[in-house]
Amino acid sequence: MRELISYFISYKSVVNFTLVLIVIMGALFFSNLRYSFFPAEDVSFINIDITWVGASPSEIEEAAVAKIEDNLRGVSGIERFTSVSQNSFASIEVELQERVNADNVLLDIQNAVDQITTFPTTMEDPVVYKVEVLTDAMTIALSGSQPLEVIKDLAREIESDLLNQPGISKVTLEGYPDEEIEVTVREETLRAFGLTLGEVSRAIAQGNIELFGGTIRTGREEIQLIADSRVFFAQDMRNLVIRATPDGAQVLLGDIATVENRFEESPTRRFLNGMPAVSIRVDNTSDEDILETVEFLRTYLADFNENREDVRATIINDRADALEERIQILADNAWQGALLVVIVLGIFLNFRLALWVSLQIPVALLGMIIFAGIWGVTVNQLSMFGVILVLGILVDYGVVVSENIYQHFERGKDAINAAIDGTMELVAPLMLSFTTTVAAFSLFFFIDGRLGEFFSDISFVVIASNIVALLVGFFLLPALIANSKSLRKANVPNRFEKGFDRMFKAILTKFYAPSLRFGLRFPFVVILTVVGLFIVTIGGFRSGTITGTFFPNIEFDELSVSLRLPAGASDLVTEEILIEIEEAIARVDERLTDQAGGTSPIRYVQRIVGPQPNTGRIQVTLTKPEERDVLAFFIAGEIRDEVGDVPEAENLSFGAGAAFGQPISISMIHRFDDLEELREVKELLVSRLDAEDTIIDVVDNDQIGQREFNLRLKPLAELLGFTLQDITTQVREAFFGIEAQSLQRGDEEVKVWVRYDEATRSAPANLEGMRILGPDGGTFFLRDLAEIEERETVVLINRRDARREISVEADVASLDIPVPAVLGMIRSRILPEIQEQYPFVEFTFEGQARQSADTTDSAAKAGPIILLIMLFMILLNGRSISQTVVTIAILPFIIIGVAWGHVVSGIPLSIFSFLGMIALIGILLNNMFVLLSSFNENLKAGRGFVSSLYRAALSRFKPIMLTAITTAAGLTPLLLGTSIGAQFLKPTAVTVFYGLLFGTFLTLALAPCLMVLANHVKRFGLYPFRRRLVSKEEVETARIELKNIDTLKSEVR
Repeated sequence: MRELISYFISYKSVVNFTLVLIVIMGALFFSNLRYSFFPAEDVSFINIDITWVGASPSEIEEAAVAKIEDNLRGVSGIERFTSVSQNSFASIEVELQERVNADNVLLDIQNAVDQITTFPTTMEDPVVYKVEVLTDAMTIALSGSQPLEVIKDLAREIESDLLNQPGISKVTLEGYPDEEIEVTVREETLRAFGLTLGEVSRAIAQGNIELFGGTIRTGREEIQLIADSRVFFAQDMRNLVIRATPDGAQVLLGDIATVENRFEESPTRRFLNGMPAVSIRVDNTSDEDILETVEFLRTYLADFNENREDVRATIINDRADALEERIQILADNAWQGALLVVIVLGIFLNFRLALWVSLQIPVALLGMIIFAGIWGVTVNQLSMFGVILVLGILVDYGVVVSENIYQHFERGKDAINAAIDGTMELVAPLMLSFTTTVAAFSLFFFIDGRLGEFFSDISFVVIASNIVALLVGFFLLPALIANSKSLRKANVPNRFEKGFDRMFKAILTKFYAPSLRFGLRFPFVVILTVVGLFIVTIGGFRSGTITGTFFPNIEFDELSVSLRLPAGASDLVTEEILIEIEEAIARVDERLTDQAGGTSPIRYVQRIVGPQPNTGRIQVTLTKPEERDVLAFFIAGEIRDEVGDVPEAENLSFGAGAAFGQPISISMIHRFDDLEELREVKELLVSRLDAEDTIIDVVDNDQIGQREFNLRLKPLAELLGFTLQDITTQVREAFFGIEAQSLQRGDEEVKVWVRYDEATRSAPANLEGMRILGPDGGTFFLRDLAEIEERETVVLINRRDARREISVEADVASLDIPVPAVLGMIRSRILPEIQEQYPFVEFTFEGQARQSADTTDSAAKAGPIILLIMLFMILLNGRSISQTVVTIAILPFIIIGVAWGHVVSGIPLSIFSFLGMIALIGILLNNMFVLLSSFNENLKAGRGFVSSLYRAALSRFKPIMLTAITTAAGLTPLLLGTSIGAQFLKPTAVTVFYGLLFGTFLTLALAPCLMVLANHVKRFGLYPFRRRLVSKEEVETARIELKNIDTLKSEVR
């Protein structure tokens, strides 16, 4: 190591070349870095989609979902699975375990599904696919005065154009049903022509064809035989021949039926500010750059709007715009923090030394960018926060090394020897310090869930930057200092440096030194004071002065009002209520605009009907968080108050988005799958939650109450040879329809349906009068063949791990209400009472509670191992158990600074605060290494115990204070910033800032006192064995090692 350091010092050109190489490579890699809103996430879910047209939820559950779920039990790598069954469709969502190979699990699931051979013959094959993690780049609303058909066709053209653009692979259109060709026939017409719906359907399928009839080979050429009578539009299909009579007359489809191009019977539709609209959502994969995508989209849409007046493309959500602004805010915080760090270094250090130490910041960051480019890390909010967090840490190595080099120079050594000896003296402690920092931050790589994927980018930035900073501190910085004017005897401090040096020495000699002497003389005063502060802090938690929650509020630029009416309500009724809510939002916007001096917080309002006739929502796009003074949560509350009670609604919620799930989410399953009892529990739980003042927007996912007619055969039908399937099939063909054909029209699949006309199908009385064709060709009224029983049915069936499930979700009434306290109340007061009455119902907390549990559980698994590594590093540093115990003993007390720092900042502690404490521990351990290394060196030099401790604390006061001040300075712009969008990062910044400031006090004041206490314990512990009270120095490991070395040397002689 000495030779390597000497080499760099001797060859200045190598140092310069290395610096230039890092700068050039860093700049090249930075130009190729991709941008994303959040860090890339691994695939966590695999979906299985099941389509069975015409099947009820219970039918599709029994015939497909239950069978697939049974086979999934044997597949490894699955955390759990949930499913939703509805009319004609079901979806099973398989959640994967952490760190499994998604492709292997996908193959195993596909094999498990393929093993099932008893699916209904009319059901389509299940589709198994990975749920790719996408980033919403831009959402566009295409709206105007044109009919929906025109807007939809334009949207399809835009979709085609975008997908042909490199870097865009995911475009989704929403806001319109699929197109179909509907052939509607009146029953009287069928009887008049002696036809059935089945015969009409078969005639269409057989007449509208393209068939290959073979090849004629003439010897000189081949001629293909083709029968092509295909048509793709309703107007052309009307001329299809349905029947030809013996006299040559033809019955055409247009003679007996109405044939129309139309949208399928679905409630799905959108409106932007009251006008029909189609939504175009462009998503980015992890391999695509959001800024490049959005830059192209902005240009494309500007050209589109310039060429059209009847239809406009409105950008509803531009995530790149928000990303650019937030990264710019963080970048501003970064350079401001870096500037503060440089100023602090210039104040505390020799000015020339400060410049060389400051060089570590850009060099380490550029080196980190090289690693980031290789590793695939993107520029996002979290990686940028990692840069802010690491600013002060980066200069630690340089501060310690340069200070030590300068001390050796002041002892009379020349510049080169001072650089070599000063660096070599710190190789071991800085390597140990580096290892503990890496160990502390590596915990984020082992945290499960979305938080682990988020914070792993911060870990990467910190660890990669530290690797480069350590190498720079060992090899480049000593060479730069040794070959510069920093170490010259002729250097004379300027007036500013002299003034600050006098001030610093005054603080050291007149404040810290006397305080330290008092602490070393009366250690229990300091220890009990800190313990007292710790007790007061615990009291603050118990009294509610210090609050906590799972996740900090993450500000969004969208909020939604979700509505669900009773099952069976028509889409027209749903839309009427949505329009009333939209009008209430307009009144809120007008009021808030007046309060803000004319600046509206709401940009766009979308009315969305569907996907079920009884469901819909209002999507409100807000101005950017940085442009308004009011939070989305508050706006949602204003809208809630303005809307008031909606008696028709089963569920009505006003949400501003939840990145980590709903604050309150409770899942219920019954041990014996008793759905009726489960519903009773749901009703009881909802009523109890509604009664709580701290809880709002209580909703559930259980949809029941839709009317259905159940057919049962009468004895007459059985005598006439009818089966229930015969009758049900004819009823289905008439009222639901027969799929006669599926045509590929361009890039769209268009189905041809044959059914009764809408007037017949919309009147329940016509069901009884429907004529059923008998086995012998006779016709009978349905009412004569079957009992028609009216009853209620389910609309959706939810399952979790192969059992039926009902979930209840809610929100807290205020951001000041701690979510853990509310959940604690539910756990301790509400659920026990319900469970006592219904012992077979099992409750599981989902949403934020589950995310938090995943984070803490995974941290609890990896934490002890990382802690053991850090303990080993501490033990390796001083080779002293007592010093290791003292180091660990001060760590719990950092909660004092962290907790009251959050109170001062006006924010609750959260999971983000906990993760900040992990980073904080690594920084504090580095300070302890510096202090204990100096203490052990003093003991080996022959000084007394108290003198060694006193001198170590005084000599390391400056670098330890520099570590705290530079790290705090780097975070100061973020803490003082008012940007709403970056507020979710504040808990981590507050934790490190205040925790480090108080942790510095713990290192410089409490640690020496604990060392004195540990020394007393060791001395008195040896008294029964030595029969005397040994000296303070005899029990210290450094002296014992020195004595052992001397003994070994004498024995060798």
